[in-house]
Amino acid sequence: MQSPTHPTAWDHPPTRNAWMRHMAMNVVGLIGWPGVWVALICVSTYTPNWVVWIFMPYFIYGLYRFCGQFTHFPQAFRMLRVLQEYPWQFLEGVPSGLGKHPKARDDGMWFEFWNPADAEEKIPLVFIRHQRSYWWLKRLDGPRTRPSRRAQIEPLWFAGDPRFLAVVAAPGRGGKAPERLHFLYQRPAVDIQCAPDSWDATPTDLEHARRAGARVDMPSSTAAVDEVADQGAQRLPWASQPALKHPPTDRAIRRRVIRQMVLLFAVWPALVLIPLLLAAGGDDRFIPIMVRVIVLVPIVVPLHIWALVTALRMHRVLSTHSWRLVECEVVRSAAHGWRLKDRSASGREIRVPAILRLHGHGTVLTAVPFKRYVSPRITHLWCAGPPGVGAVVSEPGGARPFRLAKYKGAIGAATTAPVTGERAQVLEP
Repeated sequence: MQSPTHPTAWDHPPTRNAWMRHMAMNVVGLIGWPGVWVALICVSTYTPNWVVWIFMPYFIYGLYRFCGQFTHFPQAFRMLRVLQEYPWQFLEGVPSGLGKHPKARDDGMWFEFWNPADAEEKIPLVFIRHQRSYWWLKRLDGPRTRPSRRAQIEPLWFAGDPRFLAVVAAPGRGGKAPERLHFLYQRPAVDIQCAPDSWDATPTDLEHARRAGARVDMPSSTAAVDEVADQGAQRLPWASQPALKHPPTDRAIRRRVIRQMVLLFAVWPALVLIPLLLAAGGDDRFIPIMVRVIVLVPIVVPLHIWALVTALRMHRVLSTHSWRLVECEVVRSAAHGWRLKDRSASGREIRVPAILRLHGHGTVLTAVPFKRYVSPRITHLWCAGPPGVGAVVSEPGGARPFRLAKYKGAIGAATTAPVTGERAQVLEP
């Protein structure tokens, strides 16, 4: 094994170029598959009905590839977090195989790496996801693998921790740049249905894995580096376990994940397939409906994907950190003031957009991906994770968690202005 030449893999300029090419390929596929689909639909409207059946295999396969294309983006961003946290290592003679590894819980081809904490133990990393793995399939150790192809992944570029997650790449351009980036992981480090595993790793290794995006089982007596530095946060008396163990929080996150998955994988495919099949059956009345749905899908579906990714990120934070009580201040927007949800006639409390400043954190934060409303008089929040961008907060009770992002709008006057009527006026500073 050779020593890394950069603090992290992301500091290596060819690595950034390789990741950008990977993302560009994802975007081209996201545009190309539905683009050809729409073009064939337009062609079929000016041809006899039997022509539609010629295009039908692509209509079905194109829809499958279009839906599957969205799964590449979360993997790409997971890959980015790993590259930003770990350095490249150049490994020679890494054992690999095409059948099931005896120590792996999943079937599939695999690489085998040494455990960083135990020189006597080897850990398999399985290609759990098979998208874009065909190139690797032809180069891993197997009875029909050609030596010339096996040599194309020597030395293997590796960044990560085999106990949690990693990025592998083949050497390209004379071995000076990575090619064919691929994200590998242990299922408990990513899958929200599996209990996180610490692998008896040190607190430092667990912290690196957490920063790289892995779900890790942080010991209750071990605080993350950012949490130790946060002296303004008070642990709630009962918060000895991850925030996701709190039943209202668990129910809220579970509902959001299930709702977005149903919309993405059941509702929208049904809205596309039903008019398509009816139109293909000769009922021309459904062609305008089908065209409208196809136009609407690229606009609305990305919003649902963003919401699903945000919910999964919240799940990761809440399954790693416990709830803590932090002081906060509700901030006014200079552009629009407070757009109040005033239902005084029905006895409901006034709610204002959640634009917040947490104690000890100077950046003004807001909810993502959608706007959230809180009480204008709130002074404390429950917070999971280091206070700041990426943290998950909720009003006391933990039943309405949301993720924080940096607020980029202009800030208005202090929050001591009166709250009256349907809209509170902003006092200009």
